Amino acid sequence: MFTNYSAIMLSLILLDKTGKLDDVVLGYDSVNDYKNGTTNFGAIVGRVANRIGGANFTLNGVPYKVVANDGKNALHGFPGNLSVSVRYMLIDTNKLGVKMEAKTLNKATPVNLALHTYWNLGGHSSGDILSHTLQLFGSIITPVDDELIPTGKIVPVEGTPLIFS
Repeated sequence: MFTNYSAIMLSLILLDKTGKLDDVVLGYDSVNDYKNGTTNFGAIVGRVANRIGGANFTLNGVPYKVVANDGKNALHGFPGNLSVSVRYMLIDTNKLGVKMEAKTLNKATPVNLALHTYWNLGGHSSGDILSHTLQLFGSIITPVDDELIPTGKIVPVEGTPLIFS
């Protein structure tokens, strides 16, 4: 079940490998719980779904200072207005597609949206996720520093702790 409140995914019921139906999305049970809660589980987050070091950046030669809301860094809050649409698609059997589009309405602005859904592919009551198998199709990463600020580098994932095996 999806909502138009932050494009939150409240639940997704799928068949497991034994044919049992279960909800694989973790989070609150209703939109009202999100309105009163403190997490963004299941929401589309951004405008920039990452931290910006020193709460400042330069875009098209224009320096911007934004609110520091994560220590001395910024986690959200940027210039200009943005129109965002999100489309969830159920594809074939047990496949989910998510298409996000963002269009600036009046000035250039950074955009890095992310789906902030937490999953337990065994269903809510199946225990932890430590036995899950995860396959990511990626060969490069953007490393972060000790404050989780992207360094600006793009490096091979090989040889990093992000190789899951």
